[in-house]
Amino acid sequence: MRLTAAGELFLQSVKRAEAVEQDALRSLAELQGLQRGRLRVGASQTIGVYLLPQLLGDFHCKHPQVELHAEISNTKMLHEAVAIGTLDLALTEGSVPAQATLQSECFHQDELVAVASSKDPWRERSLTLARLCRRSFLRRELGSGTRAMWEAELMRRGLPFPQVALTLGNTESLKRAVQANLGVTVLSRLAVQAEVADGRLILLRVRDLSLTRSLHLVRCRDTASSPAAHAFATQVMLQFETRSS
Repeated sequence: MRLTAAGELFLQSVKRAEAVEQDALRSLAELQGLQRGRLRVGASQTIGVYLLPQLLGDFHCKHPQVELHAEISNTKMLHEAVAIGTLDLALTEGSVPAQATLQSECFHQDELVAVASSKDPWRERSLTLARLCRRSFLRRELGSGTRAMWEAELMRRGLPFPQVALTLGNTESLKRAVQANLGVTVLSRLAVQAEVADGRLILLRVRDLSLTRSLHLVRCRDTASSPAAHAFATQVMLQFETRSS
């Protein structure tokens, strides 16, 4: 027995279809095994500069074939990007808006501290928050999680907003302005550790300032995470759980 001409044509089509199926199955297996794929992660300024590089470095060592894309922006813009699906997940500071499209998990705690130039005339004083608010103040841009938390605390305490000398769009430029003695500011302790350690900045002693915030891992509630996003989220949660224990 042998195939007719029509049978030979059909057999070739079946073989091609089988090859396509095997290739698709192999690609899916590689994605599941993180031998390929893409991770799109966003981070707010403080996390993006002081935590994200190490997190991505650890992930890349485990999964070198996964293409990494990182975006650093303010909290508000990152939440919007996750909601519309242009980012797989985001690591952000402060509160997460109560909307059905987003879900969040706290992975770490951060503290806001008042900082000034090492030449600041009040460097040896013990201050109150009300006294701090009389100083010339530097702040982040609208949409920043740090700024939102600081201003919400002033409103809660019924304190007037300080006179703003300068508004800047990122933490590094803000620290440089403080070093130049243009004013004082409130920033994440994570962001100022190096400058305080080497004496470029000082922590002001504000007796009644106690601002602790949660750092959140934010994902879209209605979209299943890719294998890469799921693996990265698991790594972040486990890594900081280990640090806390």
